[in-house]
This record gives sequence, structure tokens and C-alpha cells, in this order.
Amino acid sequence: MIPATDFIPAYTELLKALARRGGREAVHDFWNGLATSLLERLPDVVAEQGVRGCWLYWNHSLGQGAEALEGALLEETPASAEFSILVRNCPHKGVGNGLRAVERSGDYCSHCDVLYVRVLRPMGYDCTVDTNHCDEGYCILHAKRRTAG
Repeated sequence: MIPATDFIPAYTELLKALARRGGREAVHDFWNGLATSLLERLPDVVAEQGVRGCWLYWNHSLGQGAEALEGALLEETPASAEFSILVRNCPHKGVGNGLRAVERSGDYCSHCDVLYVRVLRPMGYDCTVDTNHCDEGYCILHAKRRTAG
């Protein structure tokens, strides 16, 4: 697996190029293409295990980039069917991991909304993505199972 110190600058340049060519729509088309090819396991594990499936999926995914996502917190609340990812040291922002801060480009901070929410909403989850503190390296994805009625 490519280390975050190499991957982040590489995809940042890719996202900048996409944005120059086609704006935000081109970047979102890229994220949607990734969602189609890379997230095939997410719907299955969530359908099978509900909110626990969210935790299992992201625990595996974030665990692969642990050196970059130090400080990420996964919270699972099975009784209320809620799940959150709290990223406290975003590697893209260079916070807390020794990377030089990378210019926020290519609409990177919208990837959770484009990639994950599109999978979880049709499965019956209300999702919010709070990117209000991206410049400080902090964001939250929250998913809660909709109740009947």
C-alpha cells in the first residue's frame, strides 16, 4: 500500500487537474467513479450488519491508513443505530501527521458526502457530513438509521 506521505500529494495534484478541466462536477464525477468501483463491499456489510457494518467497514479502511489518520475516532451506537467518523487530524490538511499542509484543492473535503452518503441514504440512513472545520483538520460523518414513521 502506498504511504499517505506519497499518496496525498499525488491525489491532490490529480484533483487540481480535474478541477481545472471540468470544475467541481469533474471532481465529483471522479469520486462517483471511485464509489462504483471501490465501495462494492460497503452496501453488503451494512445490509448484513446494519450500523455495526459501518463500523467494520471503516475500521478496516481507516486502519489501512492509520499512520495518516491518527486521531480518527469511530463511534458505533448500536442501540440507537448510529455511527460516526470523527477525523481530528486530517492528512489532507497536514494536521498532526508531519505532512506539510496541502492546499485544499479539488474539493477533497466533499468526498465523504459524494462517496459514502450516496451509498448509505438509499439503505435507510440519514447522513450528515460536517466539514465546517476542515481548515483545522477536523470533520465528522454521521449516519443514523431512519426509524419507521
